Amino acid sequence: MIGQHGWLESTEQTLYDKNKQSPQKKTRILDGIRKIAKDVSELHQTRRTRPVARGTVGTHAASSLDPREQSLLYCELEFNLTTALNIYVTEELDKGHLSPDNLKKVSDEWHQKGHHKVIGFRYDLETQLELVSLHINDFSFHGRRQGNTTEIALLLNEMKMNARNMRVRTFCQPDSTIAKHLVDSQSLFNLINASTIMMAKQEGSPGSLTLDDLVMGTNTSSITSKRSVERLYHSKETPFFRYFVPKFQRRAPLINRGYWLRLRAIDTIVYKFLTKETEGEKVIINLGCGSDVLPWQCHARYDNLGSDVLFVDVDYPDLMKKKRAIVLQTPELRSLLGNDFTLGDEDKDDLLLRSHKYCQIGCDLRQLDRLRMTLESVINLPECAILFVAEVSITYMDTQSADSLIQWGSTVGRENNFCLLEQILPYGGRHPFAQQMLGHFVKLGTPLRSVEQYPTIESQAIRFQDRGWHRVEIKDLWQAWSSEEFVSDSERTGLDNIEPFDEWEEFILFARHYSILHASTDCSQGSLPQTSTLAARESAKTFAGLSVEIIGESTKKSTRRRFGNSMILSNGLGQRYALNLLGMSLNSRESTYDIFSLDGQHGTPPQLHPSGPPARMCFTLTDLGEYGIMLVGGRVLIRVGPTISFSPITTSSSNSRLISSFGAQTVHLGSSVIICGGMGADPCLHGQTITVVTTSTEGFEVENLSTPQNDEPMPFMIGSSIVQDGSSLLVFGGGATCFSMGTFWETNIYKIRLPDHVLKATDSTSRLYSLSHSTVDLIGCRKFSATSTNPSPGGANHLDNQDQRASLTTVPRIQLESAEQFQRIVGQGKPVIFKSCTIGECQQKWTPDFLVCQIGANEKFVIHESHEDTGVLDFNSKNFSYVTDTFGSIMSKLQSGARVYLRALSRDKPSELPAKLEEDFPHLAGDFTLPPEMAYIKDHLFSSVLRLSGRANMWLHYDVMANVYAQVAGVRKMILFPPSDVKHLSFAPGASSSSVNVFQALETSASSLRATHPQEAVIHPGDILLLPALWLHTAAPITDMSTAVNVFFRDLGQKDHYSPGRDVYGNKDLEAYEKGRQAIARIAKSLQQLPSAAREFYLCRLEDELRLATEN
Repeated sequence: MIGQHGWLESTEQTLYDKNKQSPQKKTRILDGIRKIAKDVSELHQTRRTRPVARGTVGTHAASSLDPREQSLLYCELEFNLTTALNIYVTEELDKGHLSPDNLKKVSDEWHQKGHHKVIGFRYDLETQLELVSLHINDFSFHGRRQGNTTEIALLLNEMKMNARNMRVRTFCQPDSTIAKHLVDSQSLFNLINASTIMMAKQEGSPGSLTLDDLVMGTNTSSITSKRSVERLYHSKETPFFRYFVPKFQRRAPLINRGYWLRLRAIDTIVYKFLTKETEGEKVIINLGCGSDVLPWQCHARYDNLGSDVLFVDVDYPDLMKKKRAIVLQTPELRSLLGNDFTLGDEDKDDLLLRSHKYCQIGCDLRQLDRLRMTLESVINLPECAILFVAEVSITYMDTQSADSLIQWGSTVGRENNFCLLEQILPYGGRHPFAQQMLGHFVKLGTPLRSVEQYPTIESQAIRFQDRGWHRVEIKDLWQAWSSEEFVSDSERTGLDNIEPFDEWEEFILFARHYSILHASTDCSQGSLPQTSTLAARESAKTFAGLSVEIIGESTKKSTRRRFGNSMILSNGLGQRYALNLLGMSLNSRESTYDIFSLDGQHGTPPQLHPSGPPARMCFTLTDLGEYGIMLVGGRVLIRVGPTISFSPITTSSSNSRLISSFGAQTVHLGSSVIICGGMGADPCLHGQTITVVTTSTEGFEVENLSTPQNDEPMPFMIGSSIVQDGSSLLVFGGGATCFSMGTFWETNIYKIRLPDHVLKATDSTSRLYSLSHSTVDLIGCRKFSATSTNPSPGGANHLDNQDQRASLTTVPRIQLESAEQFQRIVGQGKPVIFKSCTIGECQQKWTPDFLVCQIGANEKFVIHESHEDTGVLDFNSKNFSYVTDTFGSIMSKLQSGARVYLRALSRDKPSELPAKLEEDFPHLAGDFTLPPEMAYIKDHLFSSVLRLSGRANMWLHYDVMANVYAQVAGVRKMILFPPSDVKHLSFAPGASSSSVNVFQALETSASSLRATHPQEAVIHPGDILLLPALWLHTAAPITDMSTAVNVFFRDLGQKDHYSPGRDVYGNKDLEAYEKGRQAIARIAKSLQQLPSAAREFYLCRLEDELRLATEN
């Protein structure tokens, strides 16, 4: 676009002149953007510094690009932005991060404007940015803004305004505006990690790629995964894949084990073919081989391979030319060729490489006559025993061509064999794994063709039998994994020594959706009868009248979680709530819980103690009635070994086939146990089944429950949270990683009505309540901040002891008298309220209408908007949204007492500079002044922040810098704690915020604050609260709206200890603490390997030594 041979290379030429030139490769967009932004900025700066000639009206901003140049620039920029965002949102969809509610909202608004439907997410730029903004808490972001939702929101807001400006094509934008658009665009590219996407696009637009090109592209991902397996699982073998994968990438354990099994399945059939007694030459033809290294692996593994075995690789010519170049340039690969190999003309010959042991053919597999002719030039086909190998290759062909290839293969040699590894759909195309798998390949542009016509192992067997293959053996990969023919017991257990593995339900899902087939034209042993892989469980009854109903859906306000658990609690008014807690979310284990109303009444839900259990998954909850709910087990980290030992139970011969299921959830009903979902060795267990096991003195009876034939949806219950509610089961969450195809998340909430004959096993007390409301409503999400490992003695009665309440004192209110007095009080490090101070004309002038007039009704700001009716903001659980709105609208919300909060940031560089009233709001700055006695603050000023609050409670937090809070209008109440109380208030390591609801705890006399020393401060207009450094504080409104200015200043006692780098909010911890945390991490790592008793012993010693060392 910019520079030599770019669109704007020489814009003074006419279009006709430019068309006469030979096409050249365009420069890459990101490099172009960086260059023009730099050039335009420098040019604009140069022009600003030039003296203006007398008589010249200096009202026009510098503009270096003429209208045509600007037209081309903005056209290309907008195209690349929308393309990158389309790809980015599509990737987030594949990861399961896209909310259907948000997408529907955007789509509805798009259609209401009269626009046509779009392909993918090809909306206009502003609409795409709005879609991303709606998912600010769900999507994955990158670059320096990663994890900072405020900065992300600000950038997206800036880009929306840029999009509106770019849409108005006046073609006379000043350089400064163009530079800003380009720099912001670069920031957006970094935010969505679009660099590699856009670089790749410059090499060739995906729109111009043929299906063949896309199919060849699948090779890269496959061999990268095989290289990971090679390095980890075959470390003692020669690493041949390394020559085709320049940069090693370790794959996840699930993908490693899956590809290990794929490679083992192929290798088993190849070895069986190689060791079979047969006459004549043996030929192994790898169809769609890609960068596979089967020939080299076989020669390295099997020493007895002689000259009568020939390996032939066949694939698209372009891919085979690249493979030939690598083989020829790599001595370890070239050695297989010997010294008398020949090379074909890559422009004319299909036979690209020929040697006695190995050949390469570049040919389209749909051109069978051409392939046969090329093979006949190498070997005498009628005298050969041939094995065709097709590992997930011919499924990309149209089905008719693939079937023709299979039939052709049965006629080529004297004896023909076919090894096919391919996807299947054992549970149908609507199964969640199938949907994810099929959608993944569609997104890649390489849809699976054969699987729709041959979705099961039975249909695949018939496919081959009907095309000349007399003997067909086929298994799904789970059957292969369980078979001694493919994997021995010692090998299965030995894999666990290479890397920890606990994703069995996901491994079974993967293995059930792939099959390994070995077909032969050898009639000597006859044809094998085919049995269904979905045979029903022996002696299991089936009830097909299950009633299933969707009663809710997860939203962006709730957490996507699996392997959590749920429980039902009631508040003091008898209103019932379901809590879905802990488990695994998108990227990590969760320490949060979602609260759902079960009866449609949004009262005050029961609140769990903030010092709850640490983040964990795979645990159980047991209702103990009046004694509470007991949590047992769960995994916080993958341990070196098991933490609990189990012994096998003794079974009778009549019950030899027990139920084994991974990822299932169980519910106890009297003498019955309901097993919901999960994956198991039994093919009937596929994540959407419910099994009732009823025990008796004679043994146990098994019954499967299913829906009638009316297409009622069944939840995908792997890692779901399931709780009984009267006569029904409520199902929350769940999902699974679908191998390398992304993660499927169960976002619906289900009610499953249990059959009457099952409920007979339930005693009457478990059916007192039932869900009468037709839906469940999300109330909010809360977070456990820390773990309480030292429960107080005495049990529940002790906790209710009124003597354990925290003693609330009042912050002193004094008159400000002199500068010396103020400095002395600052040095004491205790909070005080300086009452009735003179803070300028702001007290009289700063009415809502005045603020709107001075700031501008249409100016955009980002505010906190509470999700909960209580208005209690929690930074850790993010129970609020960052909402971009106009200032006029924000003031209307504030005046009405809405649960919103505005903390002004720097208007120019919100992510880099602290806010300052005089710079951000120059029209207001003159109205506010600190008393002259506080001149010390002006000399050590860090920031001055405008704060506007409605009926919203600020979360408990601390500031590293001392500050004064000057109340301009309204009344606000704060609760403060001395720094020494931090250990009692559930601050997670490294966090400056806590989820403890201080005001509620004080109102209910909760014992959680009994070890703390809270102080109350009620701040009226004209009052100034001094908040010393590190004092923990939270705030709540007394009036509907509060206006204040918060001024931060550097403390002389800490001035040499502040952490380097940006600190926008004044709460970046001191450098000593940050370095201390790094030292602790090193110490913890060294202690982790010790036995638990020794670890606790030395931890106690180190704790004492650290305290003694700091005191001395």
